[in-house]
Formats: sequence, C-alpha cells, structure tokens
Amino acid sequence: MPASYVSISKRCNALRALLLFPPDTPRSPPQSRYERLVAHLVFSVANLFAVIGVGTVAFSLLEDKPWPEALYFSVVSVTTVGYESSACTTVGHGA
Repeated sequence: MPASYVSISKRCNALRALLLFPPDTPRSPPQSRYERLVAHLVFSVANLFAVIGVGTVAFSLLEDKPWPEALYFSVVSVTTVGYESSACTTVGHGA
C-alpha cells in the first residue's frame, strides 16, 4: 500500500472518531440487546411517520388536495397498496 494512502486513511479514521465522539462527550455504556432493539424500533417508527408526514405535505401542496386526502394517499403509497382511487391528477405525474 502506498504511504500516502495509509496516512490519508489514518487521518480519515481520526477525523471520524473525533466527529462521532468529541473529546468532552462521555461515551454511553454498552446497551443490552433489548435496549438496542427498542432503540431501532423507535427509530424505524419515527422514520415511517416522517416519511408519511413529508409525503402528506408534498402531496397536499403539489396536488392542491385537503390534508386528509393527502394523508390517505401517502399511507397508500408508503404501504404500496396502490388503490386506483388515489391517483395524481396534475400533468406530468405517472407513466
């Protein structure tokens, strides 16, 4: 391996460690398997709600639909059910 690659790699690793764990930030103790599972579940549910929320706002603004209908369309789209009753009406959407 070239020397320049090794030094760049070391610098990147040092920068990554500094960004993830700044010197004054105490590291949390290791979590149990259950705590990690709960954290992943909470993170996943929060992401799901964020995607549905952004989709609702975008559909409401772009299609000029009331928010309950935009929410319905977002949920149908995210769950990939794809009912025919909920389709985009503006030109340029769809294939």
